[in-house]
Amino acid sequence: MHGANPKALLYFGSLVPQFISFQQPIGTQLLYIAAIHLTTASLVLLIYSVLAARLGRMQIGEGARRAFSVAAGLVFVGSGVGLALARPSAE
Repeated sequence: MHGANPKALLYFGSLVPQFISFQQPIGTQLLYIAAIHLTTASLVLLIYSVLAARLGRMQIGEGARRAFSVAAGLVFVGSGVGLALARPSAE
């Protein structure tokens, strides 16, 4: 739930006011924004679950499974090396 996540509260607290008109009832606008957010989040999660279910039913060979594991490992190692070599920008 987003309400328990302080980062989500900060995100929405900084994003939502840009879409609020103070000449109209604020409560109604907040309800519309909440409904839009819940609808899009639900659709995205539904798509993720359908894709995960389809991928879960696929039978992949041991070689493909190993290749995927190696590729994922290389991505994580590469990300770690990139992060370790990154320098802060001089402003």
